[in-house]
Amino acid sequence: MKNILIIGRGSISKQHQENIRSHSDLNIIEISEKENLSSFLRNNEFDGAIICSSTSLHQENIIHLYENAVPFYCEKPAFLNLNFLGKLKEMDPAFLAKCSIGFNLRYHSVIKKIREVINKNYNQLFFSLSVGSDVREWRQSREIDSIYSLSKSRGGGAIAELSHEIDLAVYLFGPMKVFSSLSKADPWKSAVDGTSFIILENQNFSGQIMLDLTSSLFFRTIRIWGEDFHLNADLLSGKISLNSSNIDKNFEFEVNRNQTLKDSLFDFIKQNKNRKNNLLDCLESSTIIAELHEKIRL
Repeated sequence: MKNILIIGRGSISKQHQENIRSHSDLNIIEISEKENLSSFLRNNEFDGAIICSSTSLHQENIIHLYENAVPFYCEKPAFLNLNFLGKLKEMDPAFLAKCSIGFNLRYHSVIKKIREVINKNYNQLFFSLSVGSDVREWRQSREIDSIYSLSKSRGGGAIAELSHEIDLAVYLFGPMKVFSSLSKADPWKSAVDGTSFIILENQNFSGQIMLDLTSSLFFRTIRIWGEDFHLNADLLSGKISLNSSNIDKNFEFEVNRNQTLKDSLFDFIKQNKNRKNNLLDCLESSTIIAELHEKIRL
């Protein structure tokens, strides 16, 4: 790739641009999410695009890029409307195989280790994935109306904004079905889910996910347990404790969030065939996210 289009001018757009400029000589063109993307694509040529627009615009952006044969890297979640899944399935699979979704936590060292452990011998396990933070601190604003993550019209809320955990459940444990879900409104009356609780299951694994945009504490943890097996992991500290009949060991990894962003993005730019966030490989979790979003009742 030589010419990259970035759609959106928010913080994640700036971070991607900094990462690209520090590691390559690609030509970057940035446009606002409010510009006419269809017209812009007709008058310019790009080898790839990075979608950093509001979540509510992702579906429209994807359609325009597909119509102009421009492979894309889309920030998560790619879509929040289940009807869009049908449109994706009508698109050329060869084109979609060139695209990626920004589930960069798949590149986290702790996740790599957990996947290695789980893939060896274990099944019939339970899991709990939890993430929490005060979105006002995260977005560095006390003005509720200005916080994108709390805007219903722009695709905010816990399920959309904290969807990494839903993706990780599928990435670690395989295809899942939604057993139940419950969402609570945020305390600032912004009309989005401030906290959501989800139960997922398949033949070998079942567990819960807790997503909280209102927590005074910042945490991101994973617990997995079963007969003679117990694993605790903290994605913020990079620590894992693993206890079973075969092993009793602690692991500690360096945590660099920006590195996971780089790895995820450059896998797309270089079109690595075995990249972890290929769009087709992320469709299962993306579908669950859209299903859960549509079930929200506050």
